[in-house]
Order: sequence, then C-alpha cells, then structure tokens
Amino acid sequence: MKRTLLAATLSLVAAFGFAADAPAAKDAKKPVTVSYVTNNASDFWQIARAGVEKAEKDFGVKCEFVMPADGAAATQQRQVEELIAKGVQGMAISPIDPANQTDILDAAAAKMPLICHDSDAPKSKRLAYVGTNNFKAGQEVGNLIKEALPEGGKIVLFVGRLDAQNAIERSSGIKDALKGSKVEILDTRTD
Repeated sequence: MKRTLLAATLSLVAAFGFAADAPAAKDAKKPVTVSYVTNNASDFWQIARAGVEKAEKDFGVKCEFVMPADGAAATQQRQVEELIAKGVQGMAISPIDPANQTDILDAAAAKMPLICHDSDAPKSKRLAYVGTNNFKAGQEVGNLIKEALPEGGKIVLFVGRLDAQNAIERSSGIKDALKGSKVEILDTRTD
C-alpha cells in the first residue's frame, strides 16, 4: 500500500507533464509550482508527503502540500481558492465533498491541470482520477471479513469521515459483500 501510494504520488506530479518542458521550468527565477491537497490531516497523508518531497527533487518542481486540519469541505475550498490565487500550475486533490465542490474544482481546472486522488469528483472537469475503485475495495474487505468470520459475528466499521464519498463507497461495498452472511455490522464510526 505504501509503495503504491508513493508511486501514485510521484506519477501525479509527473503527470502534470510540464515540469521539464514548461517555459516556467526553463526560467530559473520562476519554478513550476504544483499543489497536493489532502482531505484531512491524518498520519496516512505523511506517506504521500514523503512521495511529494521526493517528486519535488526528481522532477524539479515546487509543491505546496496542503492538509485541511479540520477536514472540513469549507476549509479545503478556502485552501483551493488560495492556491488558485497564488497561481499554482497544477493540482492534485482528494475532494472532501465532491458533489458540492464541483464549482471550485472546475474553477481550478480552468486555470491548471487538475487530478483527483483518493476521492474522485467525476462530475468535475478534472483530467483524471488516481485511486481505488472504493466500492470494489469495500467488497474485497467484505470478502475478507467473511473469510475471517466464517461463522459470522458482530463488527464495527471505521472510516476517516462518515460523509466522505470514498468512505461511503467503501462502506457500501462492504455491506454489499456481507449480504446474506451471518456478519452483523453494529455501527460505522470515525477513527
């Protein structure tokens, strides 16, 4: 998982495609600046930060690594607006509330290449999504739960945020895989 995330992180920065060829990259006074916006300040994102720092060196770009401390969509939107105003030239983002962030994501996409990671915003004008099919990943987890509890049992699901689209999709996949089994989900909580 760590290796996959690191590779995805490196490819996100590389995917902006203009690190080596852009006029700004040739102008030593104005390096290419991209941004990597997470959906919260969890330790999980420190792996991505390490990948971004490596990519900065490998691709000769500067990257603003932004984590909304409170994990709120309003905070993330404000941070994206600030990055647009600063003139970053590319953005990778894990949108907190994709359905309600389409306008700000489209505003970013109008100014720069925009890639979603970890959580997708398929209705936005993003170039691509790099991440897991969260529903299918949830189904795989559900299958592992059935394997671990062949006689059934009671479980609690944990997600980073209850209202995050990727968490909703993963939980739905787990529930789908557990249909008809003797496994009972007591609750879904945040970790």
